[in-house]
Amino acid sequence: MEKRQPYTIKELDYIADRVAEQVISHINHRDELLTTAQVAEMLGISTNAVRQRCRAGSLPGKKRGKYYYFNRKDIIKLTT
Repeated sequence: MEKRQPYTIKELDYIADRVAEQVISHINHRDELLTTAQVAEMLGISTNAVRQRCRAGSLPGKKRGKYYYFNRKDIIKLTT
């Protein structure tokens, strides 16, 4: 098995920059998403009502696994 030479400073800087971009992107994206409970609180309805409206298509949500997530901007548009 060949032993890999250690990374150069330039390579490490590049890797660190890419990782930092991914972390920042993830944090920004997470802040834009709302959970079912957060949407229910914003709209003054139950979490079951949020899920029912999402399934019916009257709330713009996405299901990931067993959970629904909502774009903050879309929900704010509905409340104004």
